[in-house]
Amino acid sequence: MPDTLTLPRKDTPLVTIRLIDWTGPIVEVLFHRGFSTSADVEELMHAVTAFVEEHIPAKDGHRAYFLTCYDHFAVPHDLAHPLQEAFLRFNRLYSKGDARYGGTVVAQTLIISTAIRAQTPSEICATREEALQHLRARIRDGD
Repeated sequence: MPDTLTLPRKDTPLVTIRLIDWTGPIVEVLFHRGFSTSADVEELMHAVTAFVEEHIPAKDGHRAYFLTCYDHFAVPHDLAHPLQEAFLRFNRLYSKGDARYGGTVVAQTLIISTAIRAQTPSEICATREEALQHLRARIRDGD
């Protein structure tokens, strides 16, 4: 599997997933469009899980830090809860921590409520650079 994975869907890919830094390691997730169906949620979770299990060493427990851009992220109301549950399951298994940036107020509300349920930091950074700096500081400080 390549170090970058883009999931095509309709005319616009759903998401791009790529390993951007072995220190940590850090995986970047870029949303290109919103979710339309529950199949989109399943497709995302399957792809991210497969990517992490293939690219992140087992010695790390296949766990990584995630840098996620929520620009273009949207989810219909009826998919919000299933997506949140999928994010929570995934984070328990594979996430050491994350930094987020971008997105609409609705997307940010879902992100924050998910982080609160997971009892993890819920801040959303203004830019990619700020979010990446935040993650690298957490790694440096041993978080």
